[in-house]
Amino acid sequence: MKARVKFEGRAEYLRHVLIKTVPVETLDKANLTYNDIVNANSTLYEYWQLTRKPDLDRALGQPAGQAAAQASKDANEFRRFATGENWSEADHRELVANMQRIKREFPAVVSNKGNSDAIAEWLLEQKRYPTYPNMRLAVTTLACAGAVTLNPSAVGIPEDRYGDFIEGAYQISRVSAADLKLMTESYSQPTAGESTLSADEYWAAHPELAAERHKHDRAAIARESFRKGESEVERFLQTQLNYAPTDNNKQLMLEYLTSHNLPLTAEALFEAFNALKPDLAQSDKGLDYGSTRVIDFGERNQNPSYISEELRKDVRRRVAKMSAEEYNAWLVRHPEEAALL
Repeated sequence: MKARVKFEGRAEYLRHVLIKTVPVETLDKANLTYNDIVNANSTLYEYWQLTRKPDLDRALGQPAGQAAAQASKDANEFRRFATGENWSEADHRELVANMQRIKREFPAVVSNKGNSDAIAEWLLEQKRYPTYPNMRLAVTTLACAGAVTLNPSAVGIPEDRYGDFIEGAYQISRVSAADLKLMTESYSQPTAGESTLSADEYWAAHPELAAERHKHDRAAIARESFRKGESEVERFLQTQLNYAPTDNNKQLMLEYLTSHNLPLTAEALFEAFNALKPDLAQSDKGLDYGSTRVIDFGERNQNPSYISEELRKDVRRRVAKMSAEEYNAWLVRHPEEAALL
């Protein structure tokens, strides 16, 4: 029988457990950092709590110390900006470069004294040094509040939509979200070559957008296929009263259409119905299988108002079991049935 090892305390036991998976240099690392604490598991954290609590507390305080140091740095930089004290030529060049970048990337923001004063006052009120991120935040915040004058035509928005300029809370409230986004995000003019492309040339130059080109056409085709599918199923149901619309019957009928590569038409459903009669359940509201009514399909209503929800569910269940490759092949072979999705 293996002898039980006795430990002097919890820390010694934890070290015995950790030494099996944690390197000694990690257990006894000279200077713990905040990242060391974050990446430690609960056992290692407890071990350090018991054996190195001062080091642990110092490491945990690092983010707060760094944040305080950054806040102090920001405060000193803002003080130089607000008072002009120790303001150097390099600081002035940086400010001019940031202003030029703002003007270039936000052309909708009118370049005038009123807007410049509004941006400067916002930076002073928020106690922010005029770095580019801070100036960009000032522009977007003020523009969304209607506190700066905007020229919508500068980013391609028609003048008859909002007028020559947008200024004030009321006018900015009339701007759509899409147009406001256009005026408050970094804007780039379309290249000269791209602006003269034909539609076919544009799509050829952007193959990643190919799926978008015929999106509406595909949707229209799918709707038409679905309508035709509804019509064909309804024609079949109206002429074959002996057919019982059970889940099992539908499964057998759809499997027959698929295996014989038949479209979803009333004629194909009639063929499947005749072939599968011995295996199909009989409706209790219609005729016997041996006395099926024969009706000219061409005289039936081509625009039924509904299609069985159970049939749709049946098709969806079968599609859910297909792989992506099988599904794509199925869409090509059976567009009418696919419309029932």
